[in-house]
Amino acid sequence: MEIWIIKIIAILAAILIGWPLTEFLAKKLRELRNEPKSEVGERIAKWLGFFERAIIVLIWFWGQYQFIGFWFAGKIIGNWNRRDKNDEGAFSSYLLTTGISILCAVAVAATTEYFLDNL
Repeated sequence: MEIWIIKIIAILAAILIGWPLTEFLAKKLRELRNEPKSEVGERIAKWLGFFERAIIVLIWFWGQYQFIGFWFAGKIIGNWNRRDKNDEGAFSSYLLTTGISILCAVAVAATTEYFLDNL
């Protein structure tokens, strides 16, 4: 099988594995905070999560690991104002779900890279 096909499968795997994990976690955290459900916000977050995990897997395959850290730091800085508005729970939930999403993408990319190196 061609290597690029395996890498495309890895990107799809990262998207499909990370999606239910982050959805479940976000739902549980929202319930703990008694936060109302936002259909539009959740739909946007879902598609951004798909895109984010695909980009992170590509970054990993290109060997530019430091950009994953920059990406995470940028997301933290971009949402820092949520922390300052006495909304610590929402900020913590955001960090947790973002971290899980990134970790899932990195795990799939690293596992794929390991198997490709040992073929």
